[in-house]
Amino acid sequence: MPELFDVLFDDLRSSKNKVNRLLGAGLLFAMIAHFYVVEPYFEYKGQERKLSEVLSKQKTQFEQISSQFKIISDLNQKVSRTLNDVWGQIEGFPDHLHGMLPKIEDAISTEPPSQAYQQSMPARNEDLSLPPNIKTFDPAVRWYIETWFNDLVTRLKDEVVTPIIRVNTKLDRIDGIDGIDLHDINHPEIKNIQVYLDSVMKKNPNFWHEYSGQNGKVGVSHGLQNEVKKSFGLAAQKINELIESLEKAAKKQEAGLVKTENDIKKLQGSKEILNARLDSLESPFGRIPADLPDLIKLFPILMVGLIVFVTATIQKSFSLYAALWEEFKKDNGKIDLAVFQRQTDCWYLPPYPNIFRPLLLGALVGVFIGIFVRASLLVTTEPELFISLTGEAQSLKKNLFIGTYIAGALAILGCLWFIGKIFKR
Repeated sequence: MPELFDVLFDDLRSSKNKVNRLLGAGLLFAMIAHFYVVEPYFEYKGQERKLSEVLSKQKTQFEQISSQFKIISDLNQKVSRTLNDVWGQIEGFPDHLHGMLPKIEDAISTEPPSQAYQQSMPARNEDLSLPPNIKTFDPAVRWYIETWFNDLVTRLKDEVVTPIIRVNTKLDRIDGIDGIDLHDINHPEIKNIQVYLDSVMKKNPNFWHEYSGQNGKVGVSHGLQNEVKKSFGLAAQKINELIESLEKAAKKQEAGLVKTENDIKKLQGSKEILNARLDSLESPFGRIPADLPDLIKLFPILMVGLIVFVTATIQKSFSLYAALWEEFKKDNGKIDLAVFQRQTDCWYLPPYPNIFRPLLLGALVGVFIGIFVRASLLVTTEPELFISLTGEAQSLKKNLFIGTYIAGALAILGCLWFIGKIFKR
C-alpha cells in the first residue's frame, strides 16, 4: 500500500524533526537555564547568607564595643575627677595642716574620747578628738597626718582601684582590645605615700612645726603628688589607652558595617539580573510562568519532562521505522537495504553506521541527567526555598518536592531502560 508507506514515511520524518528539535532546544535550554540562572542563584544565596552572618556578627561586636566604650568613658570621668580632687587636696595639704595645728594643740588638753569613738575612724573636723594614748603635740601631729592620708588612700581605693577592678572583670574580650592591666596598681604601691611622708619626717623631724627644710612645703607637696601619680596615675593612663583602643575598634567596626551593607545592596542587584535572565528564558515547552524561586524548584522536574519527551519521541520513531520497514519489504520484491536506510535515516536509531551516533545520543541524555541530579541536590539543600513569608519552614512542601524528584529519578531510569532496548535492536 503506497499510501500507507507515504503516511508512515511522513510521520517518521516529522518524528525525526521533533527529536532533533527536542534535543537541540532542550540542550540549549538546559545549559543556559542551569549555568545562567540556577547555579548563579545558589551562588547568590550563598553570598547573601554569608554576608548576613558577617553583618550580624559585626553588629553584635559594634554594640558590644559601644556598650563597653560607654562604661569605660564613665569610669574614666569618675576616676579623673577623683584623682584631680585628690591631687588638689595633696597640693593644699601643707596649708591645711598649718591651719589644723592650733586645733591639734587644743585637742591635747581635752578629755579622752569615749570607747565608742575609739572604735570608729577619728574625725577630721573642727571638733577634733585624739586617741586616749596621745598626750603630746608631736605624736598628735603625726597621728593626724597618718589619719588624713589613710583616709585619702581609702578614698583612692574605693573610688579608683575598686571600680577599675570591677569593670575590668566585666570586660568582654574583643579582638585587638585587652583589658586593663592592674598588675602595678596594688595595695603595697599605695603605701608609698606613707613611706614618702616618713622620709620627710626623717630628714626634718620638726618639718610639720616649721614648714621648712629642703624644698619647703611646696617641694613636699609636689613630692606627694608624684607619689599619688606613681600609684594611681597608671590607672588613669591605662583607662585612656583603653578608650582610645575602643574608639579605634568602634570606627573599624562601623566601617566594616557600612562595607557589608553596601555589599548586600550590590548583591541585591545580582538578583535583579537573574530575574531579567528568567524573563528572557524559554523552554522547549514554551514560556515558564513562574518567578525565580519557583523556577529553581521546578527546573529538575522540567528536566525529567524533557528526558521523558525525548525518550517517548525516540520510541515513536523506532516504532514508525519498524512499521515502515515491514511495508517496504512487502512492496519490494528485491529489497534494497541501502536505499531504504538512506531514505529513512534517523541518526539516533539503529542500525548505526558507526559508534559515534549512539555515543552522541548517550552523551546528550547524560547531560540532561547530570543537570537534573545537580539541580535536585542544590534545591533540596537550600532551606530558604521552602520558607513561608512569615519565616516558617514548610516541611510538607519540601517533602513533596523531594518525593517528586525521586519519582522523576525513577522515570529517568525507565527512560534509560527503553533507550537501552532500542540500542540492542
